[in-house]
Amino acid sequence: MALRKKILVVTVATAGVRQRIVTDRNSPYRFPKSAYYKAKETNAGDLYIGDDQVSSSVYTDILHASDKGALTEDGDTLYSSGGRDEIDLYHAWVDAASSGDVLLVTIQIKSHL
Repeated sequence: MALRKKILVVTVATAGVRQRIVTDRNSPYRFPKSAYYKAKETNAGDLYIGDDQVSSSVYTDILHASDKGALTEDGDTLYSSGGRDEIDLYHAWVDAASSGDVLLVTIQIKSHL
């Protein structure tokens, strides 16, 4: 199985209004093999990563401009659903302290060549 890299650009339009990292249940990017995220260096404020309750006070991870993180670490997965051992970006959410801030998510997905 070949893997290919894709960068998802997630712009938080309104500070304080959380949104899904992947908004379409049928997206080919919903279940990547790996996912790493970072805040865009030009962001004005913090980004908050978490589940559907994410906010500035409830989050799994907080990112400052140019911070990097990973949705997978030491073989563990976050945001999986239905007992599956995989990343599910449909159930991963982001919120921002400043409107217009950007989350960059680098994923590896199966390539069907």
